[in-house]
Amino acid sequence: MGGTYEQVRDVLVRYVSPAVADATLQVACRRANATPAELSAQHLEGVLQEISHGIRLFCPAEKHGEMMLALAKLAE
Repeated sequence: MGGTYEQVRDVLVRYVSPAVADATLQVACRRANATPAELSAQHLEGVLQEISHGIRLFCPAEKHGEMMLALAKLAE
């Protein structure tokens, strides 16, 4: 897997289980037309948007904003 993929995954597993993080990230990559290996800053905005929608059921509401801020920092 690529470095960006691992960085995003590392943030996600702080808020949800590894299984949920992996499944959500893989779906988000597919919907953003990127493979996990080629995930880069070019795809990150679309992937983060997909993650935000897909992970709401699994991430506690009070932590969702914190998680999204941590993910947004990766796109800087």
